[in-house]
Amino acid sequence: MQVGIIGLGVVGLSFASVLGSKGISVIGMDSDFQKIEKITSKKSLFFEPKLESFLKKALSKSLEISSDIEKIVKNCDLIFLTVGTPKSKSGFIDLSMIKNASK
Repeated sequence: MQVGIIGLGVVGLSFASVLGSKGISVIGMDSDFQKIEKITSKKSLFFEPKLESFLKKALSKSLEISSDIEKIVKNCDLIFLTVGTPKSKSGFIDLSMIKNASK
């Protein structure tokens, strides 16, 4: 089974790193090329206990990082969408990132 994770923020990168470190085949995708570059150099983007060790293990085992959403759509059996849902100016959850990522 191959898992796809769209959005490599706190939730997505943590989830991808843990799954990948356990040998589960994962493609992690993000549209931010600077973020991808940092992740592929095995550096965490934020502090989360043990994340960097999980990330290093995952990248050496079965975690692939990509900017190609088509790769996930074509190759993954299970896809998780972990993009941000910040509050809008009116105070409600802004779902635009989820809507854009799911198109």
